Amino acid sequence: LIHRHLRRSAAIVHNSSSQSEWVDVQEYCDDLSQFFDARLQFDIQPADLQVYADPGQLMQVLVNLVKNAIEAGDGPVILSASRVAKGGVEISVRDRGMGILPDVLERIFIPFFTTKKDGSGIGLSLSKQIVAKHGGTLRVWSKEGYGSRFTLWLP
Repeated sequence: LIHRHLRRSAAIVHNSSSQSEWVDVQEYCDDLSQFFDARLQFDIQPADLQVYADPGQLMQVLVNLVKNAIEAGDGPVILSASRVAKGGVEISVRDRGMGILPDVLERIFIPFFTTKKDGSGIGLSLSKQIVAKHGGTLRVWSKEGYGSRFTLWLP
């Protein structure tokens, strides 16, 4: 399951020797759905979509994004993934929460910044570092009252 992928990547960002391989996105969705129950919906196009990444590190990012999205609202979280015209793969995690306030939005990727009582402020910062280490980007779109969408692009 998820722990199998996370164990493969003990030193997330500080390990300079990435263990990248072709990862089946649907397999990750299957693991995530078992971990997060029925609160997660998927739209993977095509069904056999793969991305070249370190499996443990990619799972770390997806778990963080999905967990945050579930905590943000009471509706379903949608994970979508597809190849994009500019090349590479885009994976989005969307929630229907209250959205992120603009002053918070500009700081969410800063290490140790958090709005959660029990948060460390490390998750999004670490996720962005992991994606950058893979040559990709992690972006966020949010609007008050409509929810948020985190989109990672990997080459």
